[in-house]
Amino acid sequence: MNPRDYLADANVQAFLRMTRFCEGTADDDGYRRMVGGGEFDSFADHPRKLIAITRYGIKSSAAGAFQFLEKTWDEMAALYKLPDFSPESQDLAAIGLIHRRGALEDVLAGRIESAIKKCNKEWASFHGSPYGQRTVALSRMLQEYRKWGGTGVAAPIVESKPTWEAPVTPFVAAALPALVQAIPELIRSFGKGEVSERNARAAETVMQVVQAATNTQNAQAAVEAVQNDPAAREAARAALQADHWFDVTEAGGGGIEGARAFSKNAIAKGDEFWRMGVFWITLALLPLLYGTVYLVLVGPPEAFSGELRAAIASSVVTGVLGGVIGFWLGLKFSAPKADAIALGR
Repeated sequence: MNPRDYLADANVQAFLRMTRFCEGTADDDGYRRMVGGGEFDSFADHPRKLIAITRYGIKSSAAGAFQFLEKTWDEMAALYKLPDFSPESQDLAAIGLIHRRGALEDVLAGRIESAIKKCNKEWASFHGSPYGQRTVALSRMLQEYRKWGGTGVAAPIVESKPTWEAPVTPFVAAALPALVQAIPELIRSFGKGEVSERNARAAETVMQVVQAATNTQNAQAAVEAVQNDPAAREAARAALQADHWFDVTEAGGGGIEGARAFSKNAIAKGDEFWRMGVFWITLALLPLLYGTVYLVLVGPPEAFSGELRAAIASSVVTGVLGGVIGFWLGLKFSAPKADAIALGR
């Protein structure tokens, strides 16, 4: 097999682009990238640097657009007589790896899901990879493949929140604060852009949504687009809104007012009011209200003193009835103090 015979194939090119996207090397500098985010200077040879990956407790020599390990590169370079580590040589070696995994015919025929399954032991970022590292959702991979002209895949349904299995990359960590500044609604999810283990996966996913919406290849380009292009910014905001990222917050900002605002927004987006939890909570509280009022007003006189009746009525009004009216009508409702009722003031 000569990889040069397949380099110009549209499906092969789209598959290579998809692979670079998954490996975090889709930008122009991706062919120079080493694991961990550094870049090497010369394409004369694989950089052959062993870099510690503290997250996984390992050291790796992965480099280039397809993150070739030094040993893997030497095998491909010898097999296909590759003279250097140039972008073209890297592409040819990647085709060689696809062929070695038995997936090249699948790629040529457009059987991309099958090819991904066969190659997910070669590239740890692929959906279904067994290595416990960051993986990209299958639907997102197919979307990227189609974006670059790949055929044989029906339009995928993009998952709202793809699963990621590793902490945020250095590129996303650096870009997130600027993205939050450009799209302030994200403050609800990420504060001012601080990235921790708790929200690292969400940060990765948000950045991928923005990249897809702005048609950019990496986090830096996506942030620059939303900062400088109003149309790109609105496209990103719309994509995040559709993906419900602006809903990741306390209901409307807190309290009855916030809960009411949250429910109004839900109804405005087409959610039926009777499907909302607050509707059923209201129904559950009303029997308590009616039952209490009945006991206080109709119960035997000797069962409740005047002061106790006033206290019960006050609690019911300010609690159940006040909360229900406050939520549904937006009114502040309070009852006179119990001692005032008892004394007839």
